[in-house]
Amino acid sequence: MIDIKKLKELQHKVAEQVILDSKTDIGSVKKVAGFDVIFNAKKYMIWKEIRL
Repeated sequence: MIDIKKLKELQHKVAEQVILDSKTDIGSVKKVAGFDVIFNAKKYMIWKEIRL
């Protein structure tokens, strides 16, 4: 059984690190640890799809 809460915590940690590490343009997509992370102008992340 997958612990969804822990998975979401992990996703957010990964995304925060990517935001810190990248100078991403609006709307660009990066593949990160199997997740598609979409950045908008304010650097909030939206999970398009969870790939396990």
